[in-house]
Amino acid sequence: MAEAKAVDEQQIRIEFARDLTLFDATMLGIGAMIGAGIFVLTGLAVNQAGPAAVLAFGLNGLVTLLTALSYAELSSSIPEAGGGYAFVRRALSAPVGFLSGWMLWFAYTVACALYARGCGAYFLEVFEAWTPGFYHAVLAPLGAHWGGALIAVVAAMFFVTLNWVGAAVTGKTEDVITLAKIVILGIFALVGLKAIAGDVPTMRANFTPLFPNGVGGMVLAMGLTFIAFEGYDLIATVSEEIKDPERNIPRAIFLSLGVAVVVYIIVVFVCVGAVRAPEGATAWRFIGGAGEAGLVRSAETFMGGLGFVLIVVGGIFSTMSALNATVLASSRVCFSMGRDHMLPALLGDIHHRRRTPHIAILVTGALILLMAATLPLETVGAGASLLFLLCFALTNLSVIVIRYREPDLQRAFRIPLFPVLPALGTITCIVLAVSQFSSQPAASCMALGWIAVGLIGYFLYFRHLAMPDREVYVVGHHLPSPGRYTVLVPIHNPETVDNLATLGAVLAKANNGEVVLLSIAEVPIQLPVKEGMGVVHGRQQLLEKGAKIVRGMGVEAESVLKISHNAADGILHAARQEKCDMIVMGWRGWTGDHQRLLGAVLDKVVRDAPCDVAVLKGERDLSEDGVRRILVNVTASPHADLVVDVGKGIAAHWGAPVDYLHVQKTGTDIDPLTVERYFQADVRKRENPDIDVELVETPSIAATICRRSANYDLVLIGAARQSIVREILFGSKALSVAKLSRSSVLMVKSRLRGPRAWVWRYFLGSRLETPNSNAGRPSPR
Repeated sequence: MAEAKAVDEQQIRIEFARDLTLFDATMLGIGAMIGAGIFVLTGLAVNQAGPAAVLAFGLNGLVTLLTALSYAELSSSIPEAGGGYAFVRRALSAPVGFLSGWMLWFAYTVACALYARGCGAYFLEVFEAWTPGFYHAVLAPLGAHWGGALIAVVAAMFFVTLNWVGAAVTGKTEDVITLAKIVILGIFALVGLKAIAGDVPTMRANFTPLFPNGVGGMVLAMGLTFIAFEGYDLIATVSEEIKDPERNIPRAIFLSLGVAVVVYIIVVFVCVGAVRAPEGATAWRFIGGAGEAGLVRSAETFMGGLGFVLIVVGGIFSTMSALNATVLASSRVCFSMGRDHMLPALLGDIHHRRRTPHIAILVTGALILLMAATLPLETVGAGASLLFLLCFALTNLSVIVIRYREPDLQRAFRIPLFPVLPALGTITCIVLAVSQFSSQPAASCMALGWIAVGLIGYFLYFRHLAMPDREVYVVGHHLPSPGRYTVLVPIHNPETVDNLATLGAVLAKANNGEVVLLSIAEVPIQLPVKEGMGVVHGRQQLLEKGAKIVRGMGVEAESVLKISHNAADGILHAARQEKCDMIVMGWRGWTGDHQRLLGAVLDKVVRDAPCDVAVLKGERDLSEDGVRRILVNVTASPHADLVVDVGKGIAAHWGAPVDYLHVQKTGTDIDPLTVERYFQADVRKRENPDIDVELVETPSIAATICRRSANYDLVLIGAARQSIVREILFGSKALSVAKLSRSSVLMVKSRLRGPRAWVWRYFLGSRLETPNSNAGRPSPR
């Protein structure tokens, strides 16, 4: 609590960098939904409902839409990491919030067991068809259940280990996987529709009768297959990482759900309508009798060997990718509850070297292995669907509570026909859950047992772990001051805090502005950005030190702590959000990567910054020694104005004299007098008529500037003309001076405006970003 108060006093807030686009978020939802569910559950659903399985999937889509509306409103108005768990905790009591997270953790874990068993079933098909010797010698004696369970355990152990080590599939790879699954199902659907068009009577016979097990069978199939529609809610769990969340989250939710529902209905329709059942067998019994391999058996009848290969490969592909994703998702929920002190803090541990929530992964993995080895597939699927239904019912209830409790909350998306639709969503989820309770005793006992253990544990132990508040995570709200000059100072290295904070304060003071101190807590790509909470405390001390320096110089200071997968993205996001006019960063004078000029972070920030940039290679302690003499190198580039302005501001603060130097290569075609007159005129316009510019011709520009810099405390140099083929950022001369000079060097690159920026970027080759978020803000001058 003491730490939280200290944070509040310094007005530090913790935010998340938004890196995901609308396409990324949509593919996340589609990839999570169109996964193992359609490959594994189609046969099981047909066994329960017969041909009415098509209606079961369609009606589940409508039920899911009701809950998706709630997720869309809540995620767009409260874009917090955690999704349904965060919403329920905000709307309802602490015990209900705990129960929501407890059920969600178990639901994801049960889903992992389902995907592992599905993976085992499809591998059995492969071994039986392509390695019969191994199959009959090792797997067949175990029987279908235990043979599949053995493979499921091996697959689950592999992916648990993979997540524990820290390996992860990148976002772009996930996009490719999702598209590949859609292509496989698309081929199946096209071939099947062609077969149906060529034999309509068979299709009609396959759908007769439509309800062989009555309407009750269809309702049971709905409860069993509801887990196939779980996935769009994952968009809400990463809402703090999505760009423009108010618009993109509702769009991503509805797009992903719409695509999934259409694909499901077509695939199940083709599976039943195109199948060529053996003589004397009804189509739906033939598919349902195959269980989780029902889609394979159906494809074989009208696609032959191609159908077997296509669906088996697609099934293995989908179950393995879904298993990997849900192992990660389930362990995240466990880790988050441990970090929130809703579960033992040990579960919130991050491995010091691998940067993974290793304890949460191991505990979750143990539960997955136990369920995958012992529970039948239908029980596993029904149990997962049951828990997700209960979680979704709480989310629908939460949107009603928050709408009435917080009427002034800004909502980019509002549920139509409120409160009818969320109330209907709550009721339908509860009805489906009750049907699961009555029809699946084993699944009901499993779910009720888990809920009972959670409630007992909460009231006896877990509630005493919970923190009284969450000030340490989100504290204070600093909004950019309209029309005020703002300097952003990212700090990371304790050794450079003094120099960067001092320089930022000097530049802000010269323009009657303020300083925003920024620290980025970078987390591995395989972890959600919220898991950087565990490493923020050391960075708070850096921010407090920098803020003290800035305020001591009579300049207002704000502190911001961001968590991001990429430090450069976090800095650029802060620059746009704070509407900054200048970014001040430090450079050590070298980089270990020969493909980088300044380093991975600096290269990207300098290239893509929406504002002016100043990079300091400090050889002098500015906070202690100040600056006694300044050398400004001026060139005929659009950055010259900013170089002169920055030099004037620094000189005014320390009362240091400034010398201006223009160095050009011997034999150049540019008339040096033209350059001299330009800078002399420019300086006189700034009411400095006595300043002169020394012109020097030399074979080596960088070497000459370095020799001259020996007599100065600080050298200012601007960006030069750059090749459009090779991104040189500040130009090779500026970098050479910064590397070789024994004085402190400040490299400056300005943000260009209007037609000049367009001409310079596209015709002269300067890799600059035309400002957008800062349009209309005052000039640094």
